[in-house]
Amino acid sequence: SRHSSAELLERLGGGRVSCVEDLTSKLLVQCARQPGLSKVYRKLMTHTGPVINVRAYPELRGLPYAELKHGFPEAVVCGIIREGRVLFNPSPGLELEEGDQLMLIALKHSHREAPPQLVARTADSDGADKGRSGRPPAGRPDVRRALRSKKTAERLEHVLMVGWRSTIPEMLQELDKYMGPGSQVTILAETPVQEREKVMAAKFRRTGVELQRIKVNHLTGMPLSRTDMRRAIEVVSHSLEGQGATPSGEHPALSVIVLGDRDWQAGTAGSSTVSSDKRVIFSSLLLEDVLKQTEVPFTTLISEVTDRTLGKQLKASRTAVGYISSSELMGLFTSQVVEHSYLRTVWTQLLSAYGHEIYIKDFSKYCSERCAPATFADLEKRASELGEVAIGYITTKEGGKRRTVVNPVPKTAELNLTEADGVIVISQTPP
Repeated sequence: SRHSSAELLERLGGGRVSCVEDLTSKLLVQCARQPGLSKVYRKLMTHTGPVINVRAYPELRGLPYAELKHGFPEAVVCGIIREGRVLFNPSPGLELEEGDQLMLIALKHSHREAPPQLVARTADSDGADKGRSGRPPAGRPDVRRALRSKKTAERLEHVLMVGWRSTIPEMLQELDKYMGPGSQVTILAETPVQEREKVMAAKFRRTGVELQRIKVNHLTGMPLSRTDMRRAIEVVSHSLEGQGATPSGEHPALSVIVLGDRDWQAGTAGSSTVSSDKRVIFSSLLLEDVLKQTEVPFTTLISEVTDRTLGKQLKASRTAVGYISSSELMGLFTSQVVEHSYLRTVWTQLLSAYGHEIYIKDFSKYCSERCAPATFADLEKRASELGEVAIGYITTKEGGKRRTVVNPVPKTAELNLTEADGVIVISQTPP
């Protein structure tokens, strides 16, 4: 993942080497805070469904982004890449220039050619555009605006982490970018507190990044012990009461992440990857039971597993417990970047605390007092008015199962979404 190592390998081997950052901590943090997000990432990273395509259409030069956005009936246009800069949802008047590339969410290898109706529009506007050379294009993006940090939601949160490993300091740094000031993270693990603090101090010193917004609490206990788990929940519950409510009257939201503990993943006492996953699942189910018994409300309970099959079995049996296979997502990300190196810049921005990000927001946000969007085309238009890019939706089916749809085709089909459903958007503002 180091650029210096990639450059060295290129000199030694003579070939092209793609530098891929380890985004595991970012994936875990984002998916833990947004239920259903891991499935969205998986759909966008596999090769069988809609993916992010980057296409150059020199014949469309001069068309404004507003026309480009609505000119692809079977794809979601989400932005432009200009001189290496990723511009999600630029201003409607921004004109496509020579060298620009469009970002489309559609089936892989599709849309190699520009839609004929857009090519015709370019031909029609050639005469009107003559004499405009040398004039700066309308709506040129403000680079400082595109790269600025997103506004962090100021609501108080509390995250309970179960398990310990050396990458937790990276997760804490990620959480510190998203959680409101005064939020807390409680870590329950068998690893001695002194050892954890030593690892955290070394990581923060090496990166030069200290925690500014969150407080970290350490508890020592076994993630597989009901007694220790109940004690941890009691401590967290007391802390939630102590944090109080925000000026708007909202109480801190509790999210839970159950990780593969360092000792489980290392294979001590003859354990293996499957054994580690089974311990994570057992710990998750135990924690869910304790939370129900103690009546402590929580927003998400996410388990990190390596074997996606076990995760699906967990989800099928307990709807309150979700899962994320971070190793699978990281593998899919790596395969995409190796095949299409330009996607590294796109995904790095989507998974960072700067610029735009993928969110799942309530459908009600896009409904007016008079009516709700009847088709996905209507939903795209409404999201665009709010400065967002709608790329799909999540709906609840019979039996409580959720269905995730990215790039619905045709866009003119009736939606039939309810207030309980979610809209998948690329946006700068959190839900």
